[in-house]
Amino acid sequence: MRRTWLFFRKSPLVAVLGAGIAFTLAVLGQALVGQLGQNVADKATTQSTWLTVVLIFILIVAIAILASLRGSVEELTRRAGLSIQYYPLDPGQHSPERDEKARALYAAARMVIESAKEDGDSRIYAVNSFVEVGVQPGDVHVKDHSLRYLESLNRKLGKVTYHRIVQLSHFDMNRLERHPDESISELVAENYLAHYREIVKAGQQGKEAVLEAVLGKYPTCFVLVQNAADGKYGGRLIWQMHQHVDGRPREDTVELTGIYIINDPDGIFIGTFVRWFNDLRAAQRPRRHLTLANLNGTAPVERTTTATPATPRPRRPWWPGRRAPADQVEER
Repeated sequence: MRRTWLFFRKSPLVAVLGAGIAFTLAVLGQALVGQLGQNVADKATTQSTWLTVVLIFILIVAIAILASLRGSVEELTRRAGLSIQYYPLDPGQHSPERDEKARALYAAARMVIESAKEDGDSRIYAVNSFVEVGVQPGDVHVKDHSLRYLESLNRKLGKVTYHRIVQLSHFDMNRLERHPDESISELVAENYLAHYREIVKAGQQGKEAVLEAVLGKYPTCFVLVQNAADGKYGGRLIWQMHQHVDGRPREDTVELTGIYIINDPDGIFIGTFVRWFNDLRAAQRPRRHLTLANLNGTAPVERTTTATPATPRPRRPWWPGRRAPADQVEER
């Protein structure tokens, strides 16, 4: 079940407007009651009867306007305030319930991506970490929903600034340093490989699209969408939740268990993620722009049978910032 937390900002304009309407309704109501009483007591004339009808009509119109205004104010408040929504995706094998949750999750994520305005001033920042399992066996519908989400990102290529960072361990970064054209496709879920290639192609065409690998630091994954009006720290955030998966070639393999959708126009919450992103892309961190050669092949982590890692050396569990053991680093 989707969970929602809303945090509203107080608006003086809304308060004054509401008070004004309430006062007007009170005055009209009092006038109506008084007029009705006078009609009963004094056997009002035809003119006063028409006045009563007019007052009733005005009261009905005022109530209708108030109801409409209330809906508009609630929508404005919802857009203006900080909101946090959680969309779970139960791990495990395929099921109709998993399909439905995946539909809601990826639909919400698409709405965030589509909120990026194509005016030349909007930006999408994304950070990946871990080796992620994209789908489970039998997850046909889940895979379809995921692909539609990635297609919404592809449509933004060249229309907004798009910068995606893939965090790698010391061991995998050393692989790229020694062999710049070596493929790291075994580290990327299959449904994301095609999207990564589209990013690289867009960058080769001179579009503002960057895909780079950096030495990992933060064990998290997120997508941040900012328009010009959001300023430096405001915007919308997709924050992914994961759990580790046993029985995979790499012990750092994880799968998606849900996402938080955060709308934060004031940067109360999202500012932390902006700082994380800026820290990862800082010039002093080891990094390498990924090429199509780095993305050749498929992703063994999604196979239903045990796959052989691209590098046959044994690997210990990794978390961002940990150095690879000596037996995992080859001599140059």
